[in-house]
Amino acid sequence: MKMRKKILSLGSGVLYGLNGHNNGHTFKKHLLCLFGMLLVSNFSFAQTITASVDPIIADQPVTFTADLSNSDLNLNEAWAWVWVEQPQNSSASVPTNVNPADASADDAKWTNTSGDLWELTFTPTEFMNVPVSEIEELGILLKGKDWGDGQTGDFKFKVIPSEGSLQITLNSPTQTDLNSVQIEDDVVFDLTTNKVADLSVVVNGDTLIQETGEALAYTWTVTTGGLLEIEVLASAEEDGKTETDRKELKVFIEPNVVAKQRPAYATNFGPNYNGTEVTLVMHDPKKLKKNVYAIGDFSDWKTDQDFLMYKDEEAYGNYWWITISDLDPDKEYIYQYLIDGEIKIADPYTEKVSDYDDKYINQGIVRYPDLIAYPEGKTSFRASVFQINQPTYEWEVTDFERPAQEDLVVYEMHIRDFTEEDTYQASIERLDYIQELGANCIHLMPINEFEGNDSWGYNPNFYFAPDKYYGTKNDLKQFIDESHKRGIAVIIDMVLNHSYHSSPLVRMYNDGDFGDPTSDNPWYNVESPNNEYFWGADLNHESIHTQTLVDSVNLHWVKHYNIDGYRFDFTKGFTQTPGPGHGYDAARIVLLNRMANELWKNEEAEGAYVILEHLADNQEEKELAANDIILWGNINHNFRGTGNGGTDDLGWQYHKNRGYEKMGVMSYMESHDEERLVYDALNYGASEGTYNLQELPNALERQKLNAAFFFTVPGPKLIWQFGELGYDYSINYNDRVGRKPVRWDYAENPLRFNLYKTYQALISLRNQLQISSYSYESVNLGGATKEVSIETPVAKMYAIGNFSITEKEVTIKFPNTGTWYNYFTGEEINVTEANQTVTFAPSEFRIFVDQQMDFPEEGIVKAYTPMVQVNPFEFDEDTEIKIIFDPAEGNAALLGEEKVYVQAGLILEDIGSEKVEKLTRSEMTKVEDKWELTMTPRAYFELTASEKPFHFVLYFENESGDKKGLTLEEKEVVLDFKQNIEDGKIVFSPANWLPSEEVTITINVSGTSLEGDQDAYLWAWIDPSSVSSDIDNGAWENSSEGAKMVRVSSTKVKITMTPTSYYGASSADIFANGIKFLIKTKDGGSQTADMGPFKPNVTTGVEDDYKSQSMYLAPNPATGSVEIGFKDQITEPVAVDFFNIQGQHIFSGLYRASDSKIALDISNLTSGIYVVRTVSNLGVQTQKLVVR
Repeated sequence: MKMRKKILSLGSGVLYGLNGHNNGHTFKKHLLCLFGMLLVSNFSFAQTITASVDPIIADQPVTFTADLSNSDLNLNEAWAWVWVEQPQNSSASVPTNVNPADASADDAKWTNTSGDLWELTFTPTEFMNVPVSEIEELGILLKGKDWGDGQTGDFKFKVIPSEGSLQITLNSPTQTDLNSVQIEDDVVFDLTTNKVADLSVVVNGDTLIQETGEALAYTWTVTTGGLLEIEVLASAEEDGKTETDRKELKVFIEPNVVAKQRPAYATNFGPNYNGTEVTLVMHDPKKLKKNVYAIGDFSDWKTDQDFLMYKDEEAYGNYWWITISDLDPDKEYIYQYLIDGEIKIADPYTEKVSDYDDKYINQGIVRYPDLIAYPEGKTSFRASVFQINQPTYEWEVTDFERPAQEDLVVYEMHIRDFTEEDTYQASIERLDYIQELGANCIHLMPINEFEGNDSWGYNPNFYFAPDKYYGTKNDLKQFIDESHKRGIAVIIDMVLNHSYHSSPLVRMYNDGDFGDPTSDNPWYNVESPNNEYFWGADLNHESIHTQTLVDSVNLHWVKHYNIDGYRFDFTKGFTQTPGPGHGYDAARIVLLNRMANELWKNEEAEGAYVILEHLADNQEEKELAANDIILWGNINHNFRGTGNGGTDDLGWQYHKNRGYEKMGVMSYMESHDEERLVYDALNYGASEGTYNLQELPNALERQKLNAAFFFTVPGPKLIWQFGELGYDYSINYNDRVGRKPVRWDYAENPLRFNLYKTYQALISLRNQLQISSYSYESVNLGGATKEVSIETPVAKMYAIGNFSITEKEVTIKFPNTGTWYNYFTGEEINVTEANQTVTFAPSEFRIFVDQQMDFPEEGIVKAYTPMVQVNPFEFDEDTEIKIIFDPAEGNAALLGEEKVYVQAGLILEDIGSEKVEKLTRSEMTKVEDKWELTMTPRAYFELTASEKPFHFVLYFENESGDKKGLTLEEKEVVLDFKQNIEDGKIVFSPANWLPSEEVTITINVSGTSLEGDQDAYLWAWIDPSSVSSDIDNGAWENSSEGAKMVRVSSTKVKITMTPTSYYGASSADIFANGIKFLIKTKDGGSQTADMGPFKPNVTTGVEDDYKSQSMYLAPNPATGSVEIGFKDQITEPVAVDFFNIQGQHIFSGLYRASDSKIALDISNLTSGIYVVRTVSNLGVQTQKLVVR
């Protein structure tokens, strides 16, 4: 996990307002008050709002006074936000409820009368635009112009229809009176009304007294404890109409607790089953809780004395328990614990949680059949579920043998993003795919209950219950069973560094409903000792109670779900040592070894994998590995470097390079937490001549090179899902932890599936070699030429690869002469000289073995052969160059043609532009099996002295022009005039940037007054200025530090931003107008010329089949009309945008598809090339359209 901000958990991952009117002031913390509180009263805030009359009369003016003293609000202007609290919570009808406040909210503007006092007068029916009959209670708060400017709490006031309406005056008891009441005390009810009425006092639904008159006096002796809900009711008939009024109070009376030993069978925390009875046990380690009630379906959610829990006091705490008998064994019962009348929690040890978010689980698809509904209106907070006769699962595999941990090839999977259905059942259908790949272990990202439904799962709140969003507990068991059938072990991600604040273990001892743990909490620290990495509530692993919890959790999933081990998240945090945790920590080693050893003591867990995401001091990890613990080895940065064309050292994946005796490093190129390699290559890959790693075929071949020097290194390995298909959506797509597109269609793309086959072949090679049994190894993973040599009892293996992006002479060093085989071709080689110097293409690798093996399908690995060569390699517009075209490469469309022509053009407009100018066609000369043309660009294109080309665009065709020689991706060849680009380059990275996504802008300032080492600042704007706001430029003579750029060198500066946020403009406005800037010194004494406007390069990559396979345009070219169709089902309206080839926005619209098709009238478009972009449930897709 990589999060840096401490997050206040509000229970479900979604922030809700106190009143449910989700209007932006919904960040306030909920406070449940069971003491000292009329239901119509407010939550306690430093500010107060009072009304001039009480109750308020619906059709009469009322003046509200807000007192902001003792408040940190500092407002020059203030507005009211008003809503109908009862009978139906709503703010929609109030016309002044506009945020940010504008002229339409003038009637809601408060008047500052003096200092901290503000006033506002209105008539409720007129102001709220609702009839008298629809207002029983009014809510109001004071806010700034925008929610971010600050606000008061919510204040609520009773409203009556008219003067003279029936009203109760409750003289006693007051809430203060009730706060001190105990069992056997007398409570005096003294009330009057303003007219004769039927009067009654009701407690927990039972009527104590009922009389008719204008007054009632009654003394009630309290005989029971628990939460008492008191209602004082009045009802009167007048002119055939019924009037009512009521007062409500709540009070908790401390009950008389009985000490009693729990039944002998009730040895577990949580539910203990015995025939048709269940004994619930709740542990209070600190013995601080005074009383506990079990509440639930069995008690009608009241504090029934029959369910007041007994106290069994032992050395390690109090065990609160209650036996519930005569239950329906087939029924699910929802329950909670009410502690001291204040804290309502689910059972921490429940194996099923009932949650107010459950109603969303089966939206769109049935993920969890017959899911019991959360008891809305009966309770609050999360609840637990027990059932005596739970559905059983009959395991088919009872003797699974786990692979040796040094042989593990782990497939990391997130159920949500692995299938469209987000379920275990749908994932089971894909297990054959994983088995065929060769992975022998699946790593499931967290599957125990976490906050919300749509999550990575690193926000846990219950440790013994599977999260229901992915399916039932038996669905999970079936997934594990089916994996075992295929020889695949299953480990689960377990987060024991922290829990989120909705956890009942946090809430038993914390501040407020979802606040931080208090010092009394036996499991959690008040604050994390780690000042850099902390989330939720931090577990104290030195506490005996935490250790007991950890051991129970770890045994639970192995024993009851047959899992094969754990990947423990952020074990760097398993310490009480202050600091970020990077350094050696002996105490932490003791804690982690203790946890592993305790797990392994259990017969069910013997040999279970213990894998740590530790990423700490190497000596510490070395000592942990010596105890058969596996350490995650993050090599993503290095493999991204090599994937982008670098020669980074890959040696840290090898356990011996870390000084380990055991193969205790589980290395990975990608994980859920790291950027995807092919995405990185496609956006940041290097190029040299015609070889460009930002082209998909080359990026995929480069990843095969990476894989060859990943899988052939001994030790356990981990693959992130779809990496084997070259998944190319950024980790930050749709937010870091947000949903990512599920692209099973990638497996239908031959280029991508060859990458899968390469992974498959390399894993097979590991297995055939029995790589972990090696007797000799030589691993050289630094430099541009990398080598791995392995000898096992089965065979010898030698791998060599060229990590440069140009051709390179390499020396193949066979371990010995004799017969060898090229693993990827099956070719037999008679080696007479051990050392042989040959030329490798960029990214080429070869693997040799000295024994016959099951060789992979030939052709899945292909050395780069250029479709076009240009001699000399580097050139400018005045260089005579020879263009050589190989018709057998690329799409091979011109192979066998008698004549070949080149269509050549230049891009003069700007770097990265797609506007091709000076297009010229020439016949080429055939030389052997290739075609050649010699030219000097300036003369050939008749360039003027001032014209400087940035790019050279080429494609080839036959004489009639009906066949075109293009790249494998059906694209033109684009070459660069490198010096021209370098001279004036402004680089946007990624090149196909979008306004709403992060982009880095690098600017060459050579030859300007900003060249050198002085600080540089961006001055940004958009024309027209009306479309942007709040750009953080500062003043011209004193630039804002937020605009400070990073000095890359004396001639280059850069800045990273999200344009919509930085410029305060919408994506549409940036598409339409572009962004502008200049570079200046802080004081404005020096500056560059204006730059821009720069518009998002919407046409980049639009013809990549991997980005547009689901969308098609027909006909194309089109005249008059065009059909936009989708191969997959469209389930929501589709946003369609048209751009011209220069990136200018032409028109947009929102269309509803019929049978996944949209018919568009394009008769008003002029002839030319357009870019059509759609945004739908299938994601963003883009294609070019030719209009005639």
